[in-house]
Amino acid sequence: MNLLEVKGLTKRFGGVTAVNRVDFSIARGEILGMIGPNGAGKTTLFHLISGFHLGDEGHILFKGEEISSLRPDQICKKGIARTFQIVRPFSHLTVLQNVTIGALNRIPEVNLAQQVALETLRFTGLDKKKNQVGIHLTTPERKRLELTRALATRPELLLLDEVMAGLRPKEIEEMVRLIQDIRGKGITVLVIEHIMKVIMSLSDRIVVLNYGEKIATGTPAEIAKDQKVIKAYLGKEYAFVER
Repeated sequence: MNLLEVKGLTKRFGGVTAVNRVDFSIARGEILGMIGPNGAGKTTLFHLISGFHLGDEGHILFKGEEISSLRPDQICKKGIARTFQIVRPFSHLTVLQNVTIGALNRIPEVNLAQQVALETLRFTGLDKKKNQVGIHLTTPERKRLELTRALATRPELLLLDEVMAGLRPKEIEEMVRLIQDIRGKGITVLVIEHIMKVIMSLSDRIVVLNYGEKIATGTPAEIAKDQKVIKAYLGKEYAFVER
C-alpha cells in the first residue's frame, strides 16, 4: 500500500480550475519531487493535502484512510506536516518556543514537547539558536526553523514547499543533505522546487503539473527527456544540456 494516494483531485476558485483531476501516489520512504511553471497548481495541491483547502472532487488517502474532509490540525495528528513558501515564524517567540508549539500538536504535555523540540533542533542544526527570537533570524535560519517546526510534529509524510528559494549555493547544499537525512529517519518527503539541478538529483520520481493538470510522472531521467515537460517547463536549453 502506498503511503499517500491522490485520486482525481480537483479544486476550483470561481471559474478557474487550479487543480484538475490530478492523480499520483507516494510510496513509503520515497522522495517525490513536484515541478511545474508558476501557477501550475503545486501549492494549491499542498493546501488540499494538508487540509487548508477542501477539494471539489476526488479523494486523498493517507495510509488507506480518506482524509479529504479533515482540518489541518487533524491531518497533522495523522502524520502529515508541511512548510510554506512564505516563512512566518512566531516573530516574538524564541526558536525553542516556535518548535515546541509544533511538537504540542501531537504531544500534549509541555515538558515532553519541549524535549522533542530540543532533539529536533539538534537534528536540524538550530540548537545553538534556541534562545534567539524569531524576528532576529536570517532568511536561511527562518527556513530551517520552519522545517524544524514541521519535523517536531513527528510526521510520516513531510511536504516541503520551496524550502531552498532564496538560499545561496552552500546553503542549498546543506538543505539537500538535511532532506536526505530526514529520509534516512524513515520520513517520506514530497518537495516542490524550482532549482532543477536540486530536484533532479534529490528525487526518486517527479510529478509535473501544468495549468492544474498532471502532464507527466517518472524518474528524473524520464522527465528530462519528456517532450511535454520540455515544452511546458524545462525548455530546449535544459534538454540540450542534460543530454
